[in-house]
Amino acid sequence: LRKKHNDTVADMTESVENLQRAKTKLEKEKNSLRVEVDDLASNVEQVTKQKVQAEKMNKQLEDQNVDANQRLEENARVAQELGSLKTRLTAENNDLQRQLEESEGVANQLSRTKSMLTQQMEEVKRQLEEETKGKNGLAHQLRATQSDCDALRESLEEEQEAKSEIQR
Repeated sequence: LRKKHNDTVADMTESVENLQRAKTKLEKEKNSLRVEVDDLASNVEQVTKQKVQAEKMNKQLEDQNVDANQRLEENARVAQELGSLKTRLTAENNDLQRQLEESEGVANQLSRTKSMLTQQMEEVKRQLEEETKGKNGLAHQLRATQSDCDALRESLEEEQEAKSEIQR
């Protein structure tokens, strides 16, 4: 019985030692898991912070994207307005060039007309000078003829007076 008891005690002692070893092993695993849990909790906290920062950054980027799209739309509108303005100004420029060409044609025609009129005026001046010289010559001849006529009248009157005196 003692041997049985000793065997049982030995078995129990061995079981207790096994349990002690298992307990020690489990405590080591527990500590290891606790460290791992702490690491994971720290990692979760970091990931959560990173997620919050990423969401914040995402919101900023979305806002920037909205602003960029608005600026893009505004630039497209301005580009369209500038295109319309360019088209209108091109049409005005073409019209002004056509008017300029027409004006230059008119100016050339007026220049030719002026030149022709200047030549005609010079011819008329020359003719006027000739006519004036002729008129002056005729006026001189007329005065001379009138003077001769007056002299002849006086002479005729004197002769008629003398004839009338003779006939009396």
